[in-house]
Amino acid sequence: MPTATDDGFVIVLPYGTRPDWVQNVLAAGRAEIVEEGETVAVEAPALTTVDAAPYEFPPEELRTMRAFGNTQCLVVRRSAPAPTD
Repeated sequence: MPTATDDGFVIVLPYGTRPDWVQNVLAAGRAEIVEEGETVAVEAPALTTVDAAPYEFPPEELRTMRAFGNTQCLVVRRSAPAPTD
């Protein structure tokens, strides 16, 4: 589940970086996330570790992630809105 940050989202990758959707987002360099019924365009996907993510996970979440070996996440930034004419 994506976690909102100031300028985008952090997505914990419990199955690592191998799933097709992760590879597709990385290859395309962009994606769309549906957050509370609103579609949000995102870009600049980057892999990082949970510890280096630009979000401070609550301690209980960190314990659970570590217990299950979830150490990687995907960070994306919100895309700038398209100019309207």
